[in-house]
Amino acid sequence: MVINQLQTICNWFSKQPFPVQATVVTTAIAIHGAALGGLVGGVAQVAAHVFPKRSLAIKAKFASSMVEARMFAAVLGTHSSIYFIMGNIRGKDDVYTRMAAGFGAGAAGSILKEVGLPPGPRLLILDHIENDPELQKMRHGRARRN
Repeated sequence: MVINQLQTICNWFSKQPFPVQATVVTTAIAIHGAALGGLVGGVAQVAAHVFPKRSLAIKAKFASSMVEARMFAAVLGTHSSIYFIMGNIRGKDDVYTRMAAGFGAGAAGSILKEVGLPPGPRLLILDHIENDPELQKMRHGRARRN
């Protein structure tokens, strides 16, 4: 039953004009990316609660579920779109197609990031300060002198 449905979808897809095929591939992969990004963001939020000592490091590497979903959707959608279009136009799958798709995906991801210094490095430094016993001693020693 599932195989028949897949064959029907494949037959319909193969009969569509190239712009429709590119749109379908891009949309499907972007939806897949959004779901994956939402999952990653959700797991990161749970991990931040489960491991409170490492919550700053986790927050530095992962954003909220919606932000992760947006990033994954944009990056995977851009990659699949460029890969599909170049592969069909050039008629081959080679290193240039893959490099262009990777470059495009990276460019899309960097465009979506916030402008300015990302909070990641600052949060990692703060996390290190909070968890390093020597730095804690130095910090408490200064507090006693003042």
